[in-house]
Amino acid sequence: MLRLHNSLNMNKQNLSISLHIALVLFFTAIGLPCHGQSTAEAAAKIKLEIDSIKTEFVGTLQSAASNPENLQSGQTKSICEQILAKLDSLQSRINETADLLAKRESDLAGKSGLGEAEKLELKQALQSQRKPLEQNKLAAAQLQTELKSLIDSKIDSIYEVYKNYLDISGADLARLKVEARINEITLPFLPPKPKPSPTPKITPKPSPSPKREIPPPKPVQETIQSDSHSENIDLSGLQNFFQSYLDSFASNNPGDVAEHYADRVQYCYAKSPNGWAYKNEILEGAGKFISNFPQRKYFNISIHETEAIDQDVIKINYSFDYEYHGRKFAAGHANVWIKVQLIGDTWRVISFNETVQRRK
Repeated sequence: MLRLHNSLNMNKQNLSISLHIALVLFFTAIGLPCHGQSTAEAAAKIKLEIDSIKTEFVGTLQSAASNPENLQSGQTKSICEQILAKLDSLQSRINETADLLAKRESDLAGKSGLGEAEKLELKQALQSQRKPLEQNKLAAAQLQTELKSLIDSKIDSIYEVYKNYLDISGADLARLKVEARINEITLPFLPPKPKPSPTPKITPKPSPSPKREIPPPKPVQETIQSDSHSENIDLSGLQNFFQSYLDSFASNNPGDVAEHYADRVQYCYAKSPNGWAYKNEILEGAGKFISNFPQRKYFNISIHETEAIDQDVIKINYSFDYEYHGRKFAAGHANVWIKVQLIGDTWRVISFNETVQRRK
């Protein structure tokens, strides 16, 4: 009889443990705070998840920009549908977490064992968690709206643009058009731009350093080739942009250089094997270059060729001689090809390639 009693107690204990584990797994699965997880941790987890979903969304569309066939095959639409399902689930968890925050705030008044100052402190903590939660809810709703629009019509529309330009103007221009459309869509969901790194301090030397300046090249407007694409090209601001772009090479602020590039660039020095680089990578590279060569001189700048690829895309080939002073000394000649695009009302570099012949 005693053995039976002990057996029943053990079964009850096992059942209690199993039930506790099941409840923990359930609350973890839906993202609500359970034993060992605070509301702050739950809100932080939601923030990480919405950031992860944004990254997946942007990456999916940028992959379609590089491979427009994904638009036609249905791959992009399928992934967008999966992302939308994740967002729907996340929105439910956000609402449940918001309800839990409100309930815990209202329950604080009746908590025994807490002083008024402690209750106020916990109430303020709950209120501080509510604001980012509301921001994440708004961000999720914005992304849901964009995804539904993409699934319903935009993906087909972008592919139609690609197909028509492919048939008439060729693959290069067709991809540029797709990329421009996709850049407009992904721009609101990209992470904030990093603040430029502080300008490195240069230890003054007894001898005067060479003046870092770039003489103005031949005006861009005078060298635009006339072809079938060049009619009605709006060149307003292009000369000023190009001069500012060249001037940025002499700046010791890497942000001045990176500011002239689009958010995503075909870049000959890209770390990615597909040749694409984000502005963060260009900013980082400019910072390292300036650190190595804080004193620079450019001369014999000349524009050899400019070509209007489209109404808002210009290809420019220019060259210059250089001397770099810093940790080492270097001198040589560089030949550069860039493509600049009018994005909104601002010109930006969307492609960069160069060859360098070093003399020292």
